[in-house]
Amino acid sequence: MHWHKTGNMQSGICYVALGKNGAFHIWSNRRFYHAEYIGKTKRFRFPRKKTLEEIKNLCEMNDYWED
Repeated sequence: MHWHKTGNMQSGICYVALGKNGAFHIWSNRRFYHAEYIGKTKRFRFPRKKTLEEIKNLCEMNDYWED
């Protein structure tokens, strides 16, 4: 899976990594980065992080990340 940047500055920038079984979404509220996994049978959120790099690493180290 690879990260793709979606949205624009007005609607908010979101990063999405799509896989066969689900997708990881990252967004920011200007203070923290938030992430969520939405799959066919599972849906969960990650703890918020201060940097984009930290939240991406958290998603990529998750068991649901598809290589």
